[in-house]
Amino acid sequence: DGLIDEYLPRDAVLDMSGLTFMDSSGIALILKVERRMREIGGRAFIENPAKQPLRVIDASGIDRMIPIREEHA
Repeated sequence: DGLIDEYLPRDAVLDMSGLTFMDSSGIALILKVERRMREIGGRAFIENPAKQPLRVIDASGIDRMIPIREEHA
């Protein structure tokens, strides 16, 4: 929240390229970022998720809320 509130970005890119494991704590963090970005009129994106985090994202339904990109455009 602190960085989002300080800089008020239009987009928050969650680069997951170095992440090999994610559990419910990761889901909670992603949802917190997405909610805060929505509050300030911005968007969140998930980028480069590995297989296990992507399975968690898919199972949780986050992929229907936040766009997933394979690499930074």
